[in-house]
Amino acid sequence: MTETLEPKEAREPVAAGELVVIDVRSEEQMVANPERIPGAVHIPAEQLESRLDEIPEDKRILVVSPDGEGCEEAAERLGGEGREAVILEGGVQAWRSDRLMTEPSPDADPPKAEGEEPVETPEDSEDSEDSEDEEGQPGDDEEPGDGGQPAEATEGESR
Repeated sequence: MTETLEPKEAREPVAAGELVVIDVRSEEQMVANPERIPGAVHIPAEQLESRLDEIPEDKRILVVSPDGEGCEEAAERLGGEGREAVILEGGVQAWRSDRLMTEPSPDADPPKAEGEEPVETPEDSEDSEDSEDEEGQPGDDEEPGDGGQPAEATEGESR
């Protein structure tokens, strides 16, 4: 049986480049969910033997799939080719469940066309009706047509 690593065990060696991440999902699975572990190389399981030249011989390989299924066979095939392979327990789903970073980030802004302005959200807007004005700024207790004077004078103030 091939060694497995939990996502939190694999995070540091992946980040340090000690593990090469090979994502063995099919093309259809990648299109359906392009989220992947940072730095992962996508080589569908059925293409492993024909693309061995893309996989370093001197590093351990972390084999990943969406949910960890199908990795055992891919890892065994890599082992048969003289490569040391381990499996990510639970796959990309477990990686994401452990709140580890993926690419592209699910909360990343979608790419903008050249010259396109970013979309301003209500919380970004300073002119939003919900925003509170600083004390003494126009807008404090103003009523239309009063020339910017406070609606009511407070104690010790005059109009």
